Amino acid sequence: MGDSLPPSAHTLDVIRAWNLLANGMGAIDWSGLETVMALLELDDPDRLVHGLQTIKSHKPETEEQR
Repeated sequence: MGDSLPPSAHTLDVIRAWNLLANGMGAIDWSGLETVMALLELDDPDRLVHGLQTIKSHKPETEEQR
């Protein structure tokens, strides 16, 4: 595995937003987006949505792929 860099502030904000918006079934409740942006003091919805989509579409490597 090797050394890894700590996550950026943006990455941490996206993870926090995901955790606040997660519906428990692998998706998020988009109706809470504005509230979460205000709570986390975020001002770029496009960047946040892109980060949330990245988390949603992430597929971890399997043992066979390594």
